[in-house]
Amino acid sequence: MNYLKFAILVLIFLIDYVISDNNGMDSSFVFLSKTHPFIYSEIKDLIVFGDSYTTATIDYSTLQFNGQSSNNEEESKNWPLFLVKKRIMNMWNFACSGAVVDNDIIHSNNALPMTEQYKAFILHMGKGGKHSNWRSDQSLIGIWFGINDIMNRADNDIDYDDDQSIIKSMFKIINKIYDLGARNFLILDVPSLEKLPHFIYSPVKGLDEEVLKFNKMIADSAMNFQKSKPETNVFVYNAYNELNYIMKNENKFGFTITVDDWYHNNERKLEDITKEYFWRDGYHLSKYVQEALSQELDDFLSMNEKNSKELTHFNNQTNQNNEEECWSLKLNYPCCDRNNTISFYRNDYGAWGNVDNKWCGLYPPTVDTCFEKYFNKPCGNTDTTSTTSSPKSFMVSLSIFYGVFMPFLSFFPVILFISFCHFCF
Repeated sequence: MNYLKFAILVLIFLIDYVISDNNGMDSSFVFLSKTHPFIYSEIKDLIVFGDSYTTATIDYSTLQFNGQSSNNEEESKNWPLFLVKKRIMNMWNFACSGAVVDNDIIHSNNALPMTEQYKAFILHMGKGGKHSNWRSDQSLIGIWFGINDIMNRADNDIDYDDDQSIIKSMFKIINKIYDLGARNFLILDVPSLEKLPHFIYSPVKGLDEEVLKFNKMIADSAMNFQKSKPETNVFVYNAYNELNYIMKNENKFGFTITVDDWYHNNERKLEDITKEYFWRDGYHLSKYVQEALSQELDDFLSMNEKNSKELTHFNNQTNQNNEEECWSLKLNYPCCDRNNTISFYRNDYGAWGNVDNKWCGLYPPTVDTCFEKYFNKPCGNTDTTSTTSSPKSFMVSLSIFYGVFMPFLSFFPVILFISFCHFCF
């Protein structure tokens, strides 16, 4: 009975994929947080893991893109590179050509699997890493695996248990990335492999059926992941439908040669590829298709920024934050960073922080009113009846009073006695 239910679900999923002529944007899975908005326009760091469909040639000492160091720069012109050209974002690319999710499940020679790419991420961008200053709300994790996981066993009987193990390993790593602070995830599913020139001329029976089963597992796991972590925003982009859509709509995208590839067994140079070719070689998309894909992804993410803002009432929150939280702007003082919780002074307006001798207003949810403890002193009352003095003038007065006058006050009786005696004698 359980097998029958699974077969029915798979059949429905296959029909939806095969019949649908929608692009990826209209048929992707979106799991948005109801409390944490996805602000795509404010994303500063694109952190990606994947295979040759995602990789870009980078200098691993700096993690910066350096296409010139590649044997063939064309191999680096994938969707992440085009996406960061559309937006002001840093690209941190850990993808590796030929990669699978986990070498212990499906082996891939001389390619860093996702498990090892994650270790490189920890080294460079984990706590204590050189590039560990990325922020949860301003980062997007991009993940595209599965092509090699399926192709590397295409000639053998594909084991359903292997699929489950692969997806389980993938989301185990995603959970670890979440634990480091990531909250926004973009996962691309596996495109149609039967349309690759290699498999057109050397077909494998049931290949796309396996792809669709694999994709369903990704979507189900993503849904469960986001359900257990409701502060995350998770997108499973339908690359299967998207690339079929780009291929079919030659009037819009201009790809008229979709069966033969440009490279054609080393007959032509990759850098000379013309725009009408969909495939650069027997396995890989042309740079023009990658660019078209990046535009579709950009539109998709922009659309979901709008949807997320509506779901989380972001615009109302922003107005409220500007009026209630960022109150110091009205006094011509900046707001402190949200991570700043030390309050040096409080008046009727709110609590004040001090960064590099510059005053700023603290956000109410993070205020720590006891600044004395940071100087190994007991907490005192920082309230004051003054609402007209600036924080700076108040602190100067406070420092002078405590630092100059208080020591003398303790000796005031002695001074008074000596003065009295002086006049007496």
